[in-house]
Amino acid sequence: MSTEPDLRFKLLELKDPTHPLLIRLRAKAPGTYFHSFIVAELAASAAIPFKGKADPLLAQVGGLYHDIGKMSKPEAYAENQEDSEYPFQPEVILTHVKKGIDIAKAYDLPDAIQRFMATHHGTQTPPQNKKTQSQSYPLSFRPQTIEETLVMLADSSEAAVRSSQHSDRDGIKNIVRSVIDAKIHDDQLRDSVLISNDLDIVEEHFLEVFIALYHRRHETERKE
Repeated sequence: MSTEPDLRFKLLELKDPTHPLLIRLRAKAPGTYFHSFIVAELAASAAIPFKGKADPLLAQVGGLYHDIGKMSKPEAYAENQEDSEYPFQPEVILTHVKKGIDIAKAYDLPDAIQRFMATHHGTQTPPQNKKTQSQSYPLSFRPQTIEETLVMLADSSEAAVRSSQHSDRDGIKNIVRSVIDAKIHDDQLRDSVLISNDLDIVEEHFLEVFIALYHRRHETERKE
């Protein structure tokens, strides 16, 4: 899929790390910012093979902005905590999709980018307690485009790999595959144009990005 010229120009503006909203995200929620940066790289990399069907730039910018709603209360999210013993606040986590859309509208972000906020969790429920047990994220819906699907898969894969102890190829590959299988099992890809064969391509491109990210330098490299 190719983007319209006006949208493409806007995406290039939004990609700039000096964009006020990215500066604000980095200052208020640095863990979320770097999570989003990795999600953006994963999604853009996996979009490249779908030439003519997906736009890597749109996937990248969607990844950068998908979690901006976490700025409203960054301390509620694990990636912004150094201490694992932080208060679990599912009622706050439940709101970050709507908060993100509100922020996006205030900054006049294109509708195509707002959709990434609404689709990166699909119709899944947030981390559970009695208050949120049967609730999905307000305003959320399943991803439809290739780019939206890639950001959903990248978001969950990054979180899963980061929280694991694995940095080897086989370990990371198993994690990414389990994330994809879970999305299929939970019926989150039902509306997506990606098919099962395409998901193998996505897995391979995610894996290459993760391997590059978590590559451990050999002893000879460290001495240079």
